[in-house]
Amino acid sequence: MKNRNGFTLTELLAIIVLLSLLVVFVFPKIIEIVEKKQTEIDDATLDLIYSGVDEYMRNNKNDFPKTIGVSYCVSINTLNNENLVPVDLRKYKTKFVEVKIGKRKNSYKINDTCGDILTITFDAKGGKLDEESKNVEVGNKIELPEPNKTGYIFIGWFTESEGGVEVTNNTEWTESKKIYAHYTKISYTVTLSVISGNAQQESLNILYGGKKSVTITPDSGYYLYVGSCSNGYKIKNMNVGPSYTGPQTITIDNNSKLTDSTCTFEFTK
Repeated sequence: MKNRNGFTLTELLAIIVLLSLLVVFVFPKIIEIVEKKQTEIDDATLDLIYSGVDEYMRNNKNDFPKTIGVSYCVSINTLNNENLVPVDLRKYKTKFVEVKIGKRKNSYKINDTCGDILTITFDAKGGKLDEESKNVEVGNKIELPEPNKTGYIFIGWFTESEGGVEVTNNTEWTESKKIYAHYTKISYTVTLSVISGNAQQESLNILYGGKKSVTITPDSGYYLYVGSCSNGYKIKNMNVGPSYTGPQTITIDNNSKLTDSTCTFEFTK
């Protein structure tokens, strides 16, 4: 029997075929598994990310009010750029963290789509709204709600509680934001009717919930007998009786009424 010192041509061809199959089918799977492992976020890093998210929301609390059940999105890039996590997150494919505000603690979800969704939160400043926030994709617009506040006219939405920049239905959103409703008080007309005397002016404009003073003067020899206002307005600093024959500066109070009024003053001898 002869000793074999090598492979036959058939054996070599079989080995080449097997190696080719490994290259085509097995190696890509191995590479995929390794890459996936490298881009998966381990539990320790997740804890760091969640802590970074909490810190970011504390630093920007005006944009992330603690409304139970509302969800916010925080970009992984934002955490990385602001150095809120002590590891480099750029290798991870995940785009963002979705945070849902809970009664006792928040819940977190890591995924790839919420990073492009922004949350616009509305502070109606005492007004009434059907919704407290809206979600919008980056670069898109939303239809802003119009709050209703008794005694006030809604002006618009602004980036600050006082002052700030106005935002409208044409605003293209690039970040999650809390916006504030601005109002102006409604002005009501008070007509002054004076019998046997005169008033400093024939009418007053008084803001909702506001007050305004006016001087009333009797004719010679007359004193103020009675004074009253319609529709629930109040009169303050008014003195009646024979001892009060001179001018009086009285105050008319709107008393939070949503209507005009007529105030009548009657002087007598």
